[in-house]
Amino acid sequence: MIRVRATSVTAPPAWALMERELIALMEESGRLFARQYFERGGGTLKAEDVDDLYEQFYNFGLFYAIGADDDMLDLHFRNWNAVTRISDDSIEHRTCHNDHMKVFRPSIHNEFWNFDQAMEWHHLSEGNMAFYDFGVADPTVSENMRRARRFAAMFIGEDAEAPNWDPEHRILRSPWMSSQGPKLNSDADYANIMLLGGRSLGGQANYYGVRANLYPIVKDLEVRWFDNPARRKQIVDLFDRLILQCDTPNSLAATALVTNAYLYTGDSKYKQWVLDYTEAWMERTEKNGGICPDNVDANGVVGGGREGVWWGGQYGWNHYQGYNIMFHGINIAVECAQLLTGDSGYLDFLRSQIKVQIDNGRKREDGQLLVPVRYGPEGWDWGQAPGLHKTDGLEMRGYWL
Repeated sequence: MIRVRATSVTAPPAWALMERELIALMEESGRLFARQYFERGGGTLKAEDVDDLYEQFYNFGLFYAIGADDDMLDLHFRNWNAVTRISDDSIEHRTCHNDHMKVFRPSIHNEFWNFDQAMEWHHLSEGNMAFYDFGVADPTVSENMRRARRFAAMFIGEDAEAPNWDPEHRILRSPWMSSQGPKLNSDADYANIMLLGGRSLGGQANYYGVRANLYPIVKDLEVRWFDNPARRKQIVDLFDRLILQCDTPNSLAATALVTNAYLYTGDSKYKQWVLDYTEAWMERTEKNGGICPDNVDANGVVGGGREGVWWGGQYGWNHYQGYNIMFHGINIAVECAQLLTGDSGYLDFLRSQIKVQIDNGRKREDGQLLVPVRYGPEGWDWGQAPGLHKTDGLEMRGYWL
């Protein structure tokens, strides 16, 4: 082992002193935030979606890990436990202030998202950042090791109450998952929110654009498809089959949760699951000509039920943010695989998709390279997000990405 021995004492450099001053100021800000917006027990004063409740303090533990005071980690534990406790679906919690636009919903079962609030891995990832940082800050907390095992079991097929994983086809059975299993069926309101720019039935669109589509089975979904009972049933059934009962690369973000269990325990089954699931999507990409498909059906078939069309799934190539959210899942998976194996070859999966964009890019007159954001019926797309320019006479609100 190489040893480094200090032989003299000198004054710290100016940059180090400034950094400590910044950390001290941030500590005071964190304490003020905790006093101002949380009860003494850690419960939030205002309602929010549960992933957003966790996000309110998700980086306190990381802040502690880089040198902040012990109470930053204590606040992180207090608030995480409080959110989990007051959000449990066995109780009815009432926030102190009810003038906020959000409505508090019981969202937690077995310390994880319940079925009524099943989420895709874009939002599950946001909420779980607060849990992951516990391991960085202090991996010796036994209840977090227990939770890490419990949460991973929900996604690797060990929890009978949460049958999210299909080991035969190496798929997660729906983009929306929970501690009580996958969401496989919807209603007209839910389908409409996903298919038509975030709007509920007959309502205005919000800042979320189109998040999935039914192409080519339905090439241009009419605005009030739900008015006709027969059409309503047809579209909901299609949505269930083509969107809900499928896997998407966004769900590769689940590898972080399972990797977290491996880091706590060293149990090789977690490592193997991460590699199996990541490699399943790598194989699908290779079979699809080098482009990662954004949907596979319940039998693991790319474009199954939609005539082989490899785009159109939840948060896939055609949704309002295009490649952005889908690439988050790929990025997380390959980094986890590299961490677990030391094999940087897994990073080639992400590199290959960036290369797809560059190869299909175009240059502006000033020489700036523009890569496509989405893929749709007309091929690669640099245009506005679906929903942004198509208001269908309904008022739009919020911002667009």
